[in-house]
Amino acid sequence: MIWENIPFLAILKEDLDRVASRDFREFSFLLTLWVKVVYLAINAFSRLHDPKVLDALRVLWQGRFLSLVRETQEMNDDEAAQTIRRQLDSFRQQRSILSI
Repeated sequence: MIWENIPFLAILKEDLDRVASRDFREFSFLLTLWVKVVYLAINAFSRLHDPKVLDALRVLWQGRFLSLVRETQEMNDDEAAQTIRRQLDSFRQQRSILSI
């Protein structure tokens, strides 16, 4: 998998392997894992300035986007917007991961 060659993702290897091994019909990329990925990517890119970090993030973002679409597909626009706003809480709660 892509994260095996990206050092900042190595600590999440087991979690990412579980996500990747799910059947497409049951695919889910949990928000808490996404937040960790984003913050670790920010840390790595701020140190390394390596485009591979952004490439890995882009691939993983597609998985999170699919998961979000599935989470909100039965919601009306207001409910979906509230769900997206609530994601900020997860980013705030895990902000200590940031090292910049």
